[in-house]
Amino acid sequence: MNIMSDTTAHEYYAVAGGRISMPCNITAPSSDDVVTLVLWYKGDMKVPIYTLDARKGPIEKSKHFPSKQLGRRVHFDLHVRNPGLTIDPVKGEDQGIYRCRVEYKRYRTLSYMYELKVIVPPREVNIMDESGQRIEETIGPVDEGSNVTLICEAEGGSPSPSVTWWRDSVLLDDSYHITTQGYVRNNITLIRLKRSDLSAIFTCQAANNNLTVPTSNSVALDLNLRPLDVRIITPPHHLSAGRKVTLECESTGSRPRAVMTWWKGSQKIQTGNEVISDNGNLTLSTLSFVPTAEDHGKKFTCTAKNPSLPDSLIEDTRTITVHYIPELRLALGASIQHTAIKEGSDVYFDCNIRANPWVHDVSWRFEDNILFSNLSAGIIVSNQSLVLQRVKKEHRGRYQCVATNTGKDKSSEKVQLYFNPLFLIHFIVKLDNSKDVHSFLHLLKQGMLLQIQLIAPVCKNKAVQVFGVAKQETLNITCELEADPTDVKFHWALNNTVENMDVKNFISEGTSSTVFYTPRNMLGYGALLCWGSNDIGRQKDPCVYRVVPVGPPETMRNCLVTNHTTDSLLIQCEPGYDGGLPQTFHLEIYSSTNEHLRGNMTSEDSPTFLVQDLLTGTSFILVLYAANAKGRSNSVALVASTLRPAERHTAEEDESILSPMIGILIGIVAAFVILSIVIAIIVRLRTHDKHKDSEETKQEKCELPIQNYKEESIDSTIESPDVIPADSQGKKSISFLPSLPHQAMLPPSGVGNRLTEILLQNSFIS
Repeated sequence: MNIMSDTTAHEYYAVAGGRISMPCNITAPSSDDVVTLVLWYKGDMKVPIYTLDARKGPIEKSKHFPSKQLGRRVHFDLHVRNPGLTIDPVKGEDQGIYRCRVEYKRYRTLSYMYELKVIVPPREVNIMDESGQRIEETIGPVDEGSNVTLICEAEGGSPSPSVTWWRDSVLLDDSYHITTQGYVRNNITLIRLKRSDLSAIFTCQAANNNLTVPTSNSVALDLNLRPLDVRIITPPHHLSAGRKVTLECESTGSRPRAVMTWWKGSQKIQTGNEVISDNGNLTLSTLSFVPTAEDHGKKFTCTAKNPSLPDSLIEDTRTITVHYIPELRLALGASIQHTAIKEGSDVYFDCNIRANPWVHDVSWRFEDNILFSNLSAGIIVSNQSLVLQRVKKEHRGRYQCVATNTGKDKSSEKVQLYFNPLFLIHFIVKLDNSKDVHSFLHLLKQGMLLQIQLIAPVCKNKAVQVFGVAKQETLNITCELEADPTDVKFHWALNNTVENMDVKNFISEGTSSTVFYTPRNMLGYGALLCWGSNDIGRQKDPCVYRVVPVGPPETMRNCLVTNHTTDSLLIQCEPGYDGGLPQTFHLEIYSSTNEHLRGNMTSEDSPTFLVQDLLTGTSFILVLYAANAKGRSNSVALVASTLRPAERHTAEEDESILSPMIGILIGIVAAFVILSIVIAIIVRLRTHDKHKDSEETKQEKCELPIQNYKEESIDSTIESPDVIPADSQGKKSISFLPSLPHQAMLPPSGVGNRLTEILLQNSFIS
């Protein structure tokens, strides 16, 4: 067989997993010749790996026979411009020498040579730390300023890949070597990491061709960063003692965020509230506190530290200025012996002051009165010193100094000035029966009694106070005394003009006592008396608290329509008892032809009402009552009419003639009727009421939560104050509505039931 062979092998490169087509020229050399057979061989194999058989027909209808080794991965495409053997996908074992043999019907056989080189990319690239631990996505966090070593290792690949390190698009290192295990490795060391290296992307690439994208792996660098700065940003010009203030301190640059602390001098104080900015770069710490005078001149320090970096602490310090009102301490001059003071001695006081800003005015007071320099009286006021020359009896008393700064005054404690021998004799007598006179004398020698004022209890508020309370309601009254010593024993009693009784339901603490008192009946009202006693003696005059009953007000009396006009009415009444509480007076105006309310009025001062803009010649029903916080009184109803225009003049003339005579007659008749009724009622009720009142009084006494008062327990010099007399509660009484011109005590026909009830109710008040 005549075979014409092309011995030059054409090189083809394919990537494993890719596709490769090796063309084979099957064009007939002449028009009268055709291809009958195309055979593909690999290497030295005697059996073709692919056969195209066109011996029994045109090549377009030829039969294709791939080998079992390649199977469906290989085919010969006749429908392309350059038909060839296509392998898809390519595998590593496909690499080798291929030969295409073309046989023609008449022409000699042609043979073509191909060398297929298969490129296998690296399987993976691993990044590890210097201990061989794989790193996924992030390196660190690594401390700022330290070094870090990264190892990149490529697995697989044919031919062996080159392994390189990149930062962004910048090549860092292209030196690599092959390990004994066959891996390609590249080691890189990053030296003295800086803040700018934070979040930098480091990429390792492994490449063995220019046909595919290099196999790579990337990691980001995370750093522990020191705080860049810390500063206290809101120190006010000065702080005010007792006024809450907030200091702010901010720090930037730390990663993770800085831990911030506050210090006053060398003492750590509470951790402030911290706020972190959105990007985490800034940390703000706030410290709220109430400065005191002791804080003036103190150094406040704010520190910031990255907890991951031991030597990252930085701080900022501010010395604060605190304004505070003067602090005063009054004392005798250092050279004066307390026990050596006597009449005729010279005494001076020092007012020790601490203040910021400094005081601009210092004054002195004696028994709360301002002292001025008076050389003739032996008084010398010199700023922070007070000199008393040749002290006399009238110099004894309480002294204090007063200083002013920033518009605020502050007074020292009062110091009592006594001097021997009057003081010593007085108190030795008082302490004759004391358990420990020697202790007192010791204090006297030490000068400790200079600031002591020993007094028996007296009322702090000497005014008589009045308390209103209803029956069965509990009243709390606090009695406050002035006493020294302050260990006071209290005593309460009730004086109700009938008897004096002890009150036991109270509590006491120091110079204050609170009684819980509930009047059960009318005998429970009167004067509550409060006494106190201490080691110095018993209170001379008791504190007095009047307890008066409260309830709804009484009915208004003597209500008259004192003036009629064609369109107005003037109504005047006398107020009844207000029930112990402020009362208001009310008027309701109803139409006499129906039950409609035409208007109402309220008066807070007096029961006098001027009703205007009324209809002419119209009759009205007037309902009056009083009210307070406990309720309202019974109502008084009057019937009155406005005048007609034609009647006004006539009425005035008639009234001027007849008024004296009518007044006299009405007065006589009314007096006789009232006297008769009163006598009859008194005779009828005297026997019944006497027995009933006796039982009620006995029962009321049993209800009092108090004991019979022991007369000997009260100082015989104390006079019980007067008490408001008991009212007539519980006793029968009858009052009558006045009968007046132009008034009627019963409503005219047509007025509704409600007004009828009001009128009937007020006709007989029991």
